[in-house]
Amino acid sequence: MIYSAADARSIATGKRAVFDEISRIEPLVMDAIEAGSLEVTVGPSSVAPVLIGFTNSTIHFNAYVYPAQYNDNEHKKAREQMNAVIKHFQLKNYQVRVSQESNTTTFNWIIKW
Repeated sequence: MIYSAADARSIATGKRAVFDEISRIEPLVMDAIEAGSLEVTVGPSSVAPVLIGFTNSTIHFNAYVYPAQYNDNEHKKAREQMNAVIKHFQLKNYQVRVSQESNTTTFNWIIKW
């Protein structure tokens, strides 16, 4: 039996990578909340730098920041992954933005509540 189009897209766009990225972010959000903060930075500029995942991926950075220039399948997939992470937190009413790390092709998630 073939997957539904929705299931096929979910699997093809790297659902596991999205889960892993959310799993890296959520504990840092919880730590910041418990410390009395109203926002957290997750990525190379974190208090404890996050050096794995989307934040250190040039593909994810370019896909998100320059969608018109980076529109091949690999970048489309990366952009969908980033949008899935953002949607996860927005559904919980967090504000999420992507901020370039210095003058690099890496970024930080900035999450506010």
